[in-house]
Amino acid sequence: MLIMATTMFAPGLEIECKTSWIAGTGLTSGAVNLLLCWLWVPRFGAMGAASAMCCSATLQMLVIFSLSQRNYRVPHRWAAGRGHPAHGARHPVGAGGDDRWP
Repeated sequence: MLIMATTMFAPGLEIECKTSWIAGTGLTSGAVNLLLCWLWVPRFGAMGAASAMCCSATLQMLVIFSLSQRNYRVPHRWAAGRGHPAHGARHPVGAGGDDRWP
């Protein structure tokens, strides 16, 4: 799910035809996942494997987002809670205030 979100919000690597960088981040993320599984599964079991996967996927998403913004700048408005993931939870649409998107 995190990787799918990067293609919507950070399309720069695809636009600049640098998709090999995405493959490189995937391989690096896989290596990080293997390392974390090797460290955490013996101690935490299935929760260690799940945590390793979440950590490596989050790392991959952040690296792709950073590289994408560096190569093809997409302006995002991150001011005053607008665009923040918790914004919808704090101020759902129709609960008063500004109902415009985003």
